[in-house]
Amino acid sequence: MRRMLLLAVTMVVLASVGHRPARGQSSSNSLTGSWFLVATLPGSTTPGLSVLLTCHPDGTATAMMPGFGDSAGAGSWASAGDGQFTLTTLHYDQNPPPSDMPVIGFLKLRYSVSVSGGSMSGTAEAIQTDLTGALKKDITGITLTATPIAVEQIGAP
Repeated sequence: MRRMLLLAVTMVVLASVGHRPARGQSSSNSLTGSWFLVATLPGSTTPGLSVLLTCHPDGTATAMMPGFGDSAGAGSWASAGDGQFTLTTLHYDQNPPPSDMPVIGFLKLRYSVSVSGGSMSGTAEAIQTDLTGALKKDITGITLTATPIAVEQIGAP
């Protein structure tokens, strides 16, 4: 009897775990995972910014941009339903060394994106403030696209 009960409990646990995606993977309409995001500023035809973005299953996010002017960012994301998501990251706005004031404010990025078939597209807004939160610049109408960063085998092209 105990063996049957143990077998039944084991089967229930295995069945519930078997339906979850593996860590680091996302379904074709999920934001969870790591993305290479390319943004184009309004009025431009060439991409102007890239972001390495990781959306964690718990609703938190980490974003990194190239260059010395902004730090890695921390943020949150939420589902708006049916492959639609909203996301906000906050970064320090920094001066390059040897400045005596290395942090001069904040850069907040707000995203509204759609994920379908493993690709992402949407719009973003960049809000730059000073350390007190006073607005310095607000850029809306940024368009973006992103592709997932996939696991690759050693030696792959």
